[in-house]
Amino acid sequence: MIGHHTKKDTSNEISLKISILFIVVIKPFASFEIYTNKKSMDVVIEVVVVVVVVVVVVVVVVVVVVVVVVVVVVAAV
Repeated sequence: MIGHHTKKDTSNEISLKISILFIVVIKPFASFEIYTNKKSMDVVIEVVVVVVVVVVVVVVVVVVVVVVVVVVVVAAV
């Protein structure tokens, strides 16, 4: 039971960290996008921003999945 409880706490902690990370990562992009919309290259920059955000999200998801799998395996052992 104790192991199960800590596992739940860990996943909550991970979710919180992801939320913070998203805020930290996306806020500069949002301001950056607003700033660059005044320029003629806004379309190119928007595409780059979208690609970067997608890559970051994919990396975060992969890391979270790996961490969860490791936690589950360690808890099982």
